[in-house]
Amino acid sequence: MASAVTACATITLKAGQNIEESQAWKDSLTTISQQAGYQRAYWGREVDNADVVQLLVDWDSIASNGAFIASPAYASFMENLSTIITDISLHHVQQTTPTGPHTLLTSAPVTEVLTLYACDPSYVAEKVQPFAAAIAAAKPAGYRGYVVGDVVEEIEKKDGTANGKGVKLFIGWDSKELHEQAKASDLLKESVGLLKGGSGGAEMSYVSFKLF
Repeated sequence: MASAVTACATITLKAGQNIEESQAWKDSLTTISQQAGYQRAYWGREVDNADVVQLLVDWDSIASNGAFIASPAYASFMENLSTIITDISLHHVQQTTPTGPHTLLTSAPVTEVLTLYACDPSYVAEKVQPFAAAIAAAKPAGYRGYVVGDVVEEIEKKDGTANGKGVKLFIGWDSKELHEQAKASDLLKESVGLLKGGSGGAEMSYVSFKLF
């Protein structure tokens, strides 16, 4: 049986785009939603960089997403999308919960999106899961939960370094400020140490996701 995946697209908008009211954006999401194997889509601007949007699409398999990319509908989809964006990058994350990550991501007011690069094969079991479990056990103020998954493809940082297998960690919070307060606590300072070693580093952003 094929495994469900979440396609994670990072999209850079043309300057000044009011994407919330953009017909091109709505049409693009509608096109995706009409494809075989589509489950749901959710998206949001990065809190600290409003010209960058993260779009997540749950598919019943990576093959279904691949079939869309290979279809005639994809060319018109990209032509439409190109009117409002300057760049897009894509990778897929294996879903580790029965309903995918959307329940957490669309209920938390803000999500910490942590992408870890060039990870050792045992990195999730030995580093990420203990880190996430320590935060979950402590339940700091504003914490909503987490979802973790392996990235299917090899990926690299924005600067072109740390190519290799990646891991995606989503942590829900009531606000960016409450996460920053938690980071300053002794507990999280100790927990972050659990992630050291076994990877080529990380990139982090905050996103407020909404369901399409």
